[in-house]
Amino acid sequence: MDGTLDQYLGPGGDEERARALWGLSWEGLREKGRELWGRVSPRLHTVFCDAQSPLHQELAGLLKEGQSGVAAALAALVIQAASPLFPVLAASAVAFFIAKLILRLFVTESYELACEAWQKTLRPAQ
Repeated sequence: MDGTLDQYLGPGGDEERARALWGLSWEGLREKGRELWGRVSPRLHTVFCDAQSPLHQELAGLLKEGQSGVAAALAALVIQAASPLFPVLAASAVAFFIAKLILRLFVTESYELACEAWQKTLRPAQ
């Protein structure tokens, strides 16, 4: 073994070590993980995707406060990646505009799509 956690994880790992460490077989651990995710996933979905949730509103506020910092970091990446090809992007105002556009169009849209896909994986409330 190479001394990493790989020796404890996965079907190729040492089953006896997994049992000693967690008291379960690899399949048992996988099932417990699925059970835990089944319980936690709806709550996390509410926080990340339900606009009516107070926790979602708090998260949205934090993200909005940090959006300028994210846009600035993204603008720096835009400048670094594209300025050799398009020197006009060396102007930070142009790069910042592109970064804000990326955040608005791509990230927001993909976020909504991710929430829709996540919703489909949730078990019906019992």
